Amino acid sequence: MRSMERECPDMDEAAPFQRAFTVGEANALVPALEGVFGDLDEHQRALAAHLDRIQILDVLWGRDLSKPGNPDRKEFLAERTAVRDTLHRIDALVSARLMPLGVRVPPGGLEHGLVDFPSTLDGRWVFLCWKRGENRIRSWHELDGGFAGRQPLTPGVSARMGGPVPADGEFADLDPGDDESGDGERGEGGNGTTRGTA
Repeated sequence: MRSMERECPDMDEAAPFQRAFTVGEANALVPALEGVFGDLDEHQRALAAHLDRIQILDVLWGRDLSKPGNPDRKEFLAERTAVRDTLHRIDALVSARLMPLGVRVPPGGLEHGLVDFPSTLDGRWVFLCWKRGENRIRSWHELDGGFAGRQPLTPGVSARMGGPVPADGEFADLDPGDDESGDGERGEGGNGTTRGTA
């Protein structure tokens, strides 16, 4: 599926964490996350269909597609508008149903079903990591660890999650590039709640 982050460049804007989740608090949100991603699937399928139609028209007509006399120009403009409208609907869904939860959607997260919950472990910020299809939180990683740095959430580690929040600035000097998507691409801003569009 096409990258939603590439279509919506504001995805990587970051802000400081608002809270530290416990494992129980994060687990309680898993059903809601599954619902959001189910709704996103519908929009992503629609987006892919519109983009495919634009690509077909482009292959047929090339540069002539946008010329006023082209017989398919009207369809092209309608598909382009549909792409924009679908992206706005995705943005609205993410803004209304994901961002208020206080979670972080890493680069590639909408495509791959990844969500990070800011938490603390032994006095430092970390992420509890959820991947779509998991019925509970099973992994965590350091802020700069990304998807490749996922570690199992053992009972001992789980008991130490969500303690006191580190003082402001304790995560400010992190390397901003982390690979959350698991596809080898480097992302932006591994240190905050991601806002913006899908």
